[in-house]
Amino acid sequence: MNIEQKVKAVEEIFFELDRDISAFQRESGLRCKQRCIECCLKPDIEASILEFLPLAWWMSEAGIDLFEYWLKIAESPTASNHCCIFLDKQKKRCRVYKKRGLICRLFGFSFILDKNHKPQLIACRYLKERFQFHLSSSLSKLPVASHYSMRLIAVDPYLANQKYQINVAIYKAFQLVAMYLYYNKSMCG
Repeated sequence: MNIEQKVKAVEEIFFELDRDISAFQRESGLRCKQRCIECCLKPDIEASILEFLPLAWWMSEAGIDLFEYWLKIAESPTASNHCCIFLDKQKKRCRVYKKRGLICRLFGFSFILDKNHKPQLIACRYLKERFQFHLSSSLSKLPVASHYSMRLIAVDPYLANQKYQINVAIYKAFQLVAMYLYYNKSMCG
């Protein structure tokens, strides 16, 4: 499977996940606090290269200047010690929300299964407190994080299993797309 095929496969997984999360939110009414970016402020968030391939691919299609701009930011020495490079702290929003990675999509609206197979919400304290009211009626609609992680692993086990600080994962996804495009163009003439 080449990078373009991997991007399409990951985008399909994200589309299904977004649809499932939207259905859960409609049923439960659970939402993040408006303009809350607390979960994005953590510098130790880990992600895989694979979950950021669609973003890197989209940036490459948007133009070389944009691609190179974000590549330089991602490769800066301080990026690996800071929160996500795409977080606009002043406007309190994600600059690439529709192309965000799996970890960003799952947080707040998915479960992990504990050792007794009891679902536990992956969320901040605010969402967990609000979710207690919806636990009985909406449990079956909420995605289980490991199901989506396993689907990514099926696309590419290596790129999905290797976890890095989020900016390092973004940088490596950009590098992979750049290398693919360089060699693809040089092979095609």
